[in-house]
Amino acid sequence: MPGMVDTHIHASQYSYAGTALDMPLLQWLNTYTFPVESRFKDL
Repeated sequence: MPGMVDTHIHASQYSYAGTALDMPLLQWLNTYTFPVESRFKDL
C-alpha cells in the first residue's frame, strides 16, 4: 500500500512548489505565498 502524499496546493503556490522544503510552513507562506495572494485582493 503506497504512503499518503498531500499534493494539494493553491494557484498562488504553483510557481514555488518544491522550493525551500527545509523552511517551516509559516515562514514559507509568509515568504512566498502570502505576497502573491495579496496581489489578488482586488479582483
